[in-house]
Amino acid sequence: MQFTPEQLDEAKRLIAIAEEAERGTARQLAVIEAYDSLIRFVQLMLPDIRDPLNPDKSRYITKAFHLLLAEVLERVAVGEVLRVILNLPPRHGKSEVTSRKFPPWILGRDPYLHVLFTTYNEDFALDFGRSVRETMQSPAYQEVFPEVRLRKGSQSDARPHSRSVRLGLH
Repeated sequence: MQFTPEQLDEAKRLIAIAEEAERGTARQLAVIEAYDSLIRFVQLMLPDIRDPLNPDKSRYITKAFHLLLAEVLERVAVGEVLRVILNLPPRHGKSEVTSRKFPPWILGRDPYLHVLFTTYNEDFALDFGRSVRETMQSPAYQEVFPEVRLRKGSQSDARPHSRSVRLGLH
C-alpha cells in the first residue's frame, strides 16, 4: 500500500500530537508525585535547561544518599522525626534539599505551618530566603501547590510568608 504525501504529513502530525500528549501526561504524573515526594519536588523545581518541561530530566543529580536525606525530611514533615543532624561533605546537595527546597515543599503541603530556619551566617539566610521565595513564585511550584501564594508584602524581602505563615530566616 502506498501513501500520498498528504497522508504521510497527516500521519506525522498525528504522531507529533500523540508524543506531546504523552509528555504532558508524564509531567502531570510528576506534579502529582512531587506533592508527596520531596526528591521528586526538588527534581521538578530544577529542570534541565535544555528540556525544561520534561519531568524526567533535572539539573539535580540524585544519588542514593539524596534519597535517604529526602526520606528523613519527609519523616520530619509528618512529625515522625523531631530532630535531625546532617553530616555530609560540602557540595553534596544538602543545602539545596534542606534549605532551598524543603521549606517551600513543606509549606505547600501545609501553608499554615510555622517554619523556622536558622543559619550561622546572615548572607546564607538572605540567599536561602530569596531562593525559597523564588521557588514559591515559580510556575512549576504553582503546578504542584496551586492554592499556595506568598502573602502580599513578603515578595520583596528575604522572609517569605505564605498566607498566614511566617517563614523566618535568621
